[in-house]
Amino acid sequence: MDILNISLVQVMLSVIISWALFAIFISLIQESIAQIMAERGRFLKAYLLKQLQDDSNGINWANLVYLHGAVDLLTRETNKPTNDINPRLFAEVLIEVVSSAHIVQATLQKNNYVNPTLANFKSAMQTLKQSDVTSFLRLSMSNAELQLNTTTPDAIESGIYNQLALQIENWYKEFVERVNLWYKKRMRKKLFIIGLILSIIINVDSIQLFNYFRVTPKSRTAVVNYYTEYIANTDSSHSAIDAKTAITQESLDSLVKVADLPVGFDYSIFKAYPKRNTRFFVWKIVGFIITGFAGCFGAPFWFDVLKKAYSKNIKLS
Repeated sequence: MDILNISLVQVMLSVIISWALFAIFISLIQESIAQIMAERGRFLKAYLLKQLQDDSNGINWANLVYLHGAVDLLTRETNKPTNDINPRLFAEVLIEVVSSAHIVQATLQKNNYVNPTLANFKSAMQTLKQSDVTSFLRLSMSNAELQLNTTTPDAIESGIYNQLALQIENWYKEFVERVNLWYKKRMRKKLFIIGLILSIIINVDSIQLFNYFRVTPKSRTAVVNYYTEYIANTDSSHSAIDAKTAITQESLDSLVKVADLPVGFDYSIFKAYPKRNTRFFVWKIVGFIITGFAGCFGAPFWFDVLKKAYSKNIKLS
């Protein structure tokens, strides 16, 4: 039995495909704003400043990292920090700023290292007051020293430095992954707002779309065919990037003509429905809110739903 040929299933698939396309549209708008405002970079910097604030020693190590020339060169403007700091670069810069910090230079202690950066970093671990940041750096230094078994002094110092940088590099990678998750959660609120405003302007009403697809087989068939022809086979992961690549202006124009959806400026609530009753507008608002929520989940979520629906249908067949 081919469940995808059931009318109600096709209606739901058509609505979900519409949500996915709408989610791509609002994500492009949001990403454009984020690029202009450097939101990702400012978000990352804010959390690094919070994470590497060392109150015990009166230093914010993240601030020193961003002031370092190697990182500062990546920044477009003072208020638009980069969000693309290479993990290895971050590790090396952090080691250097800790080693060259004034509080460390003023209280240098002798140790067995010849490499000045490594010697100063070791001295910093001996002189800096206890804090969450210094505890992490001391642990990284200890692990680096314990993992070396070579006997050549130069090889030992080079190996310790590389291991130290690797420890910090791994921490930074994990930290950036967490920040990306926090950023996505925060962006969902913005996507909802953008989606709600845009749905009102161009009349992307989920309730109206459901009813329209239900009574217009030609439109739902056109939308489903559009998905299977341009998107479904682009990549097994159904990623938003692949979908954006597959979707062209020409294909969208073709979909609009064939499906004849009640979407666009001509169908705006302010233009097409000037003299309707209160109940009508209440349902319109509910439909817009549903669309906004659907958009904030993101295109990858809806493409994954579609992928599962099609794969289950194949198994049932």
